Amino acid sequence: HRAGYQVTAHAVGDKAVTIMVNAIEKALAAEPRPDHRHRIEHCGITNPELIARIAKLGIVPISNPAFISINASDYNRYYGDRVNSMFAMKSYLDAGIITAIGSDAPITYPDPMNSLFGALNRMDQRTGDLCGAGQKVQVLDAVRMFTYNGAYASFEENIKGSLEPGKLADVVILDQDLLTYPAEQVQDVKVRYTLVGGEIVY
Repeated sequence: HRAGYQVTAHAVGDKAVTIMVNAIEKALAAEPRPDHRHRIEHCGITNPELIARIAKLGIVPISNPAFISINASDYNRYYGDRVNSMFAMKSYLDAGIITAIGSDAPITYPDPMNSLFGALNRMDQRTGDLCGAGQKVQVLDAVRMFTYNGAYASFEENIKGSLEPGKLADVVILDQDLLTYPAEQVQDVKVRYTLVGGEIVY
């Protein structure tokens, strides 16, 4: 922080998240810097107090809802009610926090539809078990977390993350309209084209 870097670390449990929040809070108190965008990768389990502190400090949590798609039943078994504060994307939105989504591939599948499924449904794809259903987000919010917010999280929103003149034209074309396609089937949506810098690469 003192050297001007954007700081990030991986933190999954609420103890680890607390350590990160404490560290960032201490650094900012010693040397205030606006718009630092320090990040917490995963920011897996939180609580209302942590979320309020993350919002106040301007920390950017990076959620991985693909884990909900593949591990929801296990999370319910091991964490009980704490799943209501796991990858708490709805709570982040309600608190005014800018959060982005990452797949965490290759630990999860790189297909972004698995992450969208987890964000929209909070459901285990294998068992159908819900996991922290109160943290579901709407499709436009999830898409923004993947696109503009992802660019924002790395100080790149001026060159990518949205469809605007002068930006890099990193685009995917899907075979379905996400705004009308059933959320519970979103994992079946296929990418037909991928453009990077305006060039078709897939």
